[in-house]
Amino acid sequence: MTDDQAISLSSINDLPESESVADLHSSLDSTERLLALDELEILDAPVERNFQVLTELANKILETPVCLITLVTNDRQFFVSSNGLGEPWASRRETKLSHSFCQHVVTRNQPLVISNAKSHPLVCDNLAIQDLNVAAYLGCPIVVDNQTLGSFCLIDDKPRPWTADDLLSVRKLTGIVETEIAERKKAIAKQSDLERQLRQSQKMEAIGNLTSGIAHDFNNVLTAIQIHTDLLDSESLDPATTKPHTKNIQSTIDSAKRLVEQLLTWGQPEQARQSTMSLSQTINDAMPLLRAFIPSSIPIVFHDVVDGDLICADRSQIDQILMNLCTNAEHAMRGRRGKITITVDQTRLEPGPEKVTTIDSDNTDCASQYIRLRISDNGVGIPPEILHRVQDPYFTTKPAGQGTGIGLWTVFGIVKNHDGQINIQSVPDQGTTTEILFPKANTVCWQQESQQEVAEPASARILVVDDEPAITDGLHRQLALAGHDVVSFNCGLEALQFLQRDSGRLDLLITDQIMPKISGDDLIREIKSLYPAIGTIVCSGYNPGPKIGSSFENLAHEEISKPFRFSQIALAIDRILNSSERTLKN
Repeated sequence: MTDDQAISLSSINDLPESESVADLHSSLDSTERLLALDELEILDAPVERNFQVLTELANKILETPVCLITLVTNDRQFFVSSNGLGEPWASRRETKLSHSFCQHVVTRNQPLVISNAKSHPLVCDNLAIQDLNVAAYLGCPIVVDNQTLGSFCLIDDKPRPWTADDLLSVRKLTGIVETEIAERKKAIAKQSDLERQLRQSQKMEAIGNLTSGIAHDFNNVLTAIQIHTDLLDSESLDPATTKPHTKNIQSTIDSAKRLVEQLLTWGQPEQARQSTMSLSQTINDAMPLLRAFIPSSIPIVFHDVVDGDLICADRSQIDQILMNLCTNAEHAMRGRRGKITITVDQTRLEPGPEKVTTIDSDNTDCASQYIRLRISDNGVGIPPEILHRVQDPYFTTKPAGQGTGIGLWTVFGIVKNHDGQINIQSVPDQGTTTEILFPKANTVCWQQESQQEVAEPASARILVVDDEPAITDGLHRQLALAGHDVVSFNCGLEALQFLQRDSGRLDLLITDQIMPKISGDDLIREIKSLYPAIGTIVCSGYNPGPKIGSSFENLAHEEISKPFRFSQIALAIDRILNSSERTLKN
């Protein structure tokens, strides 16, 4: 409180000297005020030295026997600090409102100056006069964020003519109390926010662990299906009959693989594998999945107006962007007629903030070129006053039970991880358009990637270890058909025992990572002690990242994520066997 806010004693003495019970309860029972008191976390809390110093200082400066800092609820007053108060009140640290002068300070929200309590109509019947020996009283309201919480007051056991200087001193001391409480409120809010973030982080970690475990087991199942599907293609006596069926199985495997990758991306978003891809083709591939989640009453229209729409991205994360934005669009159009429009074109960022120009697809200057994805709807839109909050993971415009803000927050994170840009434009009652810019990828690199073919590998003696019999059996047969001498085991310890008895050569090890009794990285170390020059391939269903784990550094020549095609294994074998030197990956 500042000096120019001080109220003169004459104006205070002109205040009404009576107050109805209804007026009292109307102020004291305010839900907002009581909630503000609870949020401070100092009701019924131990005495704090910083408050105690202020009451001691006030008694000394103003030569009064008692000084109190009180918080007034709807049924009592609590002494945050008291100096000079007699027993048993000092120990109890509270009184009922029947013993409270401070309640009138709160209800009036103005200082209360009483020189002689026994003759003052407002408090002459108050029990504090007799039980607490209150003869004179001077109190100022404690106001924080427009809520009157209590009073800083002086009490004398004899009638006393208070002066304007007395009032000014109390108001200055009250200002210190208000500042202290306001800072406390900020600290509590900050702590609460940190605790909420910690809980959210713990939830995300738990989900990440759960999804990783599910992905590992599910990818093993998909790998077994994939291996035996490849075997059907290669061993079928009537390819024309079996090919349509294996093609459908392969499509299902690819869809399931993308779903697992989405789970892992959501649970562990930092573990993303990017490759060069056509954005339009990725959207076309995801369209059946979108149609499964979006009601058939809402059309999804896709306009592909660009050639060479290559970006470097994680396919599962692009699928996640499409799923989240289209789901949001569907929610925004519930009960309305509309459609979801998806457009892909090419743009250039011109100098200046967020200046985008549509360009022709045959322009070859890639330095400033972006592939633009736009998703539009005809929904309710987002009011301009809250549009800036769409990046907040704890904010949502959806009613309770219909979603959270984490979906759009995840989209922003994915775009950032892809060095892209995102812009959302929305008009209430007309709809929303989300525009995402991805840096255009190098066409030459994509052509080199897409033109890779399986080379004819040299014959090798290969050890296969995986705890899933369907995987070892299928991979054993595929490698044997490719001309390799293969030994396979479902237990790493059994494989080691075999090698200790076997005196033959061993060129290459293909192993799973997560296995009982001995892990893949430990198995590699043990086998390298017997065959230092052996080539190693690690296949794991646990981690989609570019490295399966830090423990594989300087151990694995090749790392392949499950489920895999046999062509991936064949390429890896060829790279290792045809390498002039067995130089390990760094």
